[in-house]
Amino acid sequence: MKLFAYTAMAAALLVASPALAEDLHFKIQNDTDTSITEVHVSRVSTNSWEENILENDVEAGESLNVTIADGLTTCKYDLQVVFEDGAKNEWRNQDLCKFENGTYRIHM
Repeated sequence: MKLFAYTAMAAALLVASPALAEDLHFKIQNDTDTSITEVHVSRVSTNSWEENILENDVEAGESLNVTIADGLTTCKYDLQVVFEDGAKNEWRNQDLCKFENGTYRIHM
């Protein structure tokens, strides 16, 4: 009976594992002179911005690790960055999978 329980538990973990692979992990590098206060990432097919993904501001010259954990299998996203002075920049149709475990640099 114990062997069956361990086998069932191992099978459940294998089934759950692919969902983790869909999360995108990368670093945002602020190569500007102004702090970044918000980063909004939305699927290309949507017409509105999702919530801010930053937990903390990204100071000028600093970087911050971010995760997009939306469970989607897409790589293409639109990004909007909001700076401390209220300025906003947008980048459309970005392939964020190219930056998996790498760095996405923000320039003005």
